[in-house]
Formats: sequence, structure tokens, C-alpha cells
Amino acid sequence: MGVPSEAAGGDGAVRAVRDHLATLLTEASEVRRGLPRYVERDFAHYLECGVLAHAFARVRCKSCKDELLVAFSCNGRGMPLL
Repeated sequence: MGVPSEAAGGDGAVRAVRDHLATLLTEASEVRRGLPRYVERDFAHYLECGVLAHAFARVRCKSCKDELLVAFSCNGRGMPLL
């Protein structure tokens, strides 16, 4: 079976969001009323994109019977393709 992309820790953008989102949300709430709810929701969805635990398809080669799990990715507002 293939190695899931999250096993490598994701790409740089995903790591940056994962590592700094809590700080961004905290600082935004201290400065003003925080970020709009849709921004927080979209970041949460972004962090779920491409993660096997959230959604995947099992692909099997008909000739050799090898299997690969392919994580679904999202195309949400302003979010890059993973």
C-alpha cells in the first residue's frame, strides 16, 4: 500500500497553518472581535483535506491487485489544492 501524505507531515502550507492557527485565532480575538466564523471553519476544513482519517478512496490495480488509499482533498474558498 502507498504511504499517506500526512505520514510525511504534509506540505509547508499545511504545516504552517497547523502550527500557527491557534496563535492567529488568539491574537485576532485579543485585537478585535476575532476572525469571522467562516474563516475559522475554512481553516479547520483545510487541515482535514488530504487526511486519510477524514475521507479516502481505496484504489486497486486489476492486474497486480495492489491497493492504494487516496485521501480526498477539498477545493474550498481560497484554499490551494493539496
